[in-house]
Amino acid sequence: MSFMRSVAPILNHLSALGFPEERALSCLGIERKALRDLDAPLDYRRVERLWQTAIEATGDPALALRAARLVETAEIGLLAYIAAASRDGRSAFETARELVPLMTELADISLDANDERSIVRFHWKPSIEISRPTREYAVGTLVQMTRAVGSRSWGPEQALFAYPPPDHADEYERILELPVHFEASHDGVVFPASMPDELNPASDPALVEALERHAQELLARLPLGDDLQSRVRHEIASLLPSGTSAEAVAEALGTSARSLRRRLEAENTSYKRILDEVRSELARRYLAQERRGVEEVAFALGFSDGSAFHKAFRRWTGESPTDFARNPSGAEEPS
Repeated sequence: MSFMRSVAPILNHLSALGFPEERALSCLGIERKALRDLDAPLDYRRVERLWQTAIEATGDPALALRAARLVETAEIGLLAYIAAASRDGRSAFETARELVPLMTELADISLDANDERSIVRFHWKPSIEISRPTREYAVGTLVQMTRAVGSRSWGPEQALFAYPPPDHADEYERILELPVHFEASHDGVVFPASMPDELNPASDPALVEALERHAQELLARLPLGDDLQSRVRHEIASLLPSGTSAEAVAEALGTSARSLRRRLEAENTSYKRILDEVRSELARRYLAQERRGVEEVAFALGFSDGSAFHKAFRRWTGESPTDFARNPSGAEEPS
């Protein structure tokens, strides 16, 4: 799923490159007035269809790259403004990662920094096939944004694409004005090694604080998907016993731990509470229905030791797991 906030600028760019807005709206199956609701979701397949139709109509296979070069700070909005006022490159990246859900649910981003270079990578949702134009536009937009809002030391050094060179491969370096590497492990952008810790001379903590408050309000209104709590429960159960955390569950859902925490709070619950509920339910099932041993259950639920499990189980049921296993039919039902 994409959101109108990220789709509306594409229509402007395509129009500037010779593909009429009316035809673009027709490809998306929306009316012009729909562009006013920036939080409105849009099936990503419609956007994919738009790219394909526009490329065929213009005869320009590099259309998505050219469109990305037209991206302006105002079109990116809060994400760009907060990044531009952030203390350093790492803070700017964390802001970008936090606000990606406002633009799309198709990807997350990560920062891999070492002594040689820093790489921002795109992690596309594994269950769907993302087209080359969408990936070109995403990488190109990141290049354009960092040039527009970052300090000189944040400047991109190389663009990465995780697919073989297309027929128009020569256009990539000319349009992006960067060396381009194909068949990389991920789509992404390479930055100087100093980027994460380089201070931003234009930083403005007061402005960042004010804009972040507004950003959190927007994120709080944004649905993560159908039945969020069920999705969280499923991910927790799948991660046990190898170890689960809010960060790991958030990553599996394509969001950040901070966003996940906020959205669960909006539903009057929390990650810790859901984890406790999942463990309680699984413990009863493992002991009563599957007849597993107490120590085995403690391990399966990710407890550090048997005593921690005993303490939690007594809190859930009022009795020890050993007593419960002896007489499961007499135990109280979960509340």
